[in-house]
Amino acid sequence: MQNPYYHDEDIELQAFPIQEGARVLIVDDDPSMREMLADTLAAEGYDVHEASSGAALIHAVDRAASEEFDLIITDVRMPGIDGFTALNHLRARGCFVPAVVMTAFPDEPTLRRGRDLGCTVLAKPFALEDASRAALDALLRPAS
Repeated sequence: MQNPYYHDEDIELQAFPIQEGARVLIVDDDPSMREMLADTLAAEGYDVHEASSGAALIHAVDRAASEEFDLIITDVRMPGIDGFTALNHLRARGCFVPAVVMTAFPDEPTLRRGRDLGCTVLAKPFALEDASRAALDALLRPAS
C-alpha cells in the first residue's frame, strides 16, 4: 500500500499533515544555518527547536524526554561532540528519532556512516527545498 502522504516533485511540501506540529531539533554551530532552516521549517508547520553543538543536542533530547522530538537535523562537523557522535550516543541509549545529517564533505565514509545510523545525508550547500524534502522523507521513512 502506498503511503497517502508521500510526495513527488510536483506536490507542494506544505500539503502534508505529518508536518503540522512535528517537533524538530536543528543542530548546527553556524547560527545563520540554524536560523535559515528554522524559519523555513517553521513556515511549513514544524515546531522547531535549536541547539548549537553535539553536546547541546544530547542535553536537549535529555531535557525533552517527556516530549520526544520527531526529527533531528544536525550538522556533522561541529566543535566538541560532532553530529555523528551525538547520534551514536542517543542510539546507544535507545533513542531512535529519525535524523538528517548535513555535511559539506559528502565522501563515501561519511555517506556510509550516515546510512549505518539510519540517517538521510544532506550535502551542503543545498537548496532550502531540498532540506524540506529531506525532513519530510525522514519523517515518512519506516523505522528500521
